Amino acid sequence: MITIVIPFRNRKSALAATLQSVAAASHPQAHWVLVDNGSTDGAREMCDEFVAQHSGGMDIRCISCPEAGAARARNAGLAVAETPWTYFFDSDDLFDNRFFSVVLPRLSESIDLLALTVNLQTANGLCVRAFQPTADPVAQVLASHLGTHAMLVRTSRLRQVGGWNEALSVWDDWELGLRLLLSFAAETDGEQRVEWLTQPHLHTILPQTESITGTAFGDKTEALLRALSAAHDDVCAAQISDRLAQRLKRALRLRHEILQGLLLREGNTAAAQQCGEQKLRLFGKGSAAIRLVGSALRKYTAHGGRGAWRIALAL
Repeated sequence: MITIVIPFRNRKSALAATLQSVAAASHPQAHWVLVDNGSTDGAREMCDEFVAQHSGGMDIRCISCPEAGAARARNAGLAVAETPWTYFFDSDDLFDNRFFSVVLPRLSESIDLLALTVNLQTANGLCVRAFQPTADPVAQVLASHLGTHAMLVRTSRLRQVGGWNEALSVWDDWELGLRLLLSFAAETDGEQRVEWLTQPHLHTILPQTESITGTAFGDKTEALLRALSAAHDDVCAAQISDRLAQRLKRALRLRHEILQGLLLREGNTAAAQQCGEQKLRLFGKGSAAIRLVGSALRKYTAHGGRGAWRIALAL
């Protein structure tokens, strides 16, 4: 019933724990697809061995997607999915063995998206990743609550919205979540097609210091701005009301302001200026009120303020 797609690229050191958690979660209605995204560190060989060892008790296979990019690898997995539902998981996190017992009873023909909460490992222990149980796409723009692990989606719906945006290397799950919510917003019964599962908190997301996207926002400014621009294009193309489109553009403008603040906090004034220039191109000068709000959020974030997205969402 569910295909779980796990892309990996040179994650051999982290994959062992992930694969152990996968084996512990084995279920007869689960179809597992491991997608090698051009590994050279022995990760592919490790996965092939895992498949050989577990193929008798699990429906599992390993395929290749040599073109680099997590979105490309996820789309390769989506292309071979033959089940009604598809779920994506990262190769360096821990799969919760309660997943199937929790989600399978919630799946029905009346929904296309089951949104989940997950745990995030921090220096202070486990916490619940930010989650807003609402189908309002404005919340996705500001809160990013529909991340990779939070979306169990009907396979046909994923294909309908175009799958993962392969032009994006960061915030690709955020953009996909937005596109999904926009597709629901365009339908009269769209909100009813989404169900929110706030308990229990499944899976554990582990921080990885060797992330290829870098640890600073300045390391990936171009990629972040590309994602923000793609989200703007999504809103412009969506068949939604003018009022919702204006709310979304306002939210995207404020998301630019918050990113500017983060870049300024890092001391990267050139990248912050680049972000400001894109904001001006996409949204124009704006009203005095929105400029005042944006300036306040930018300065608050630049001076170390946390949770600016919560403030923006409340406005």
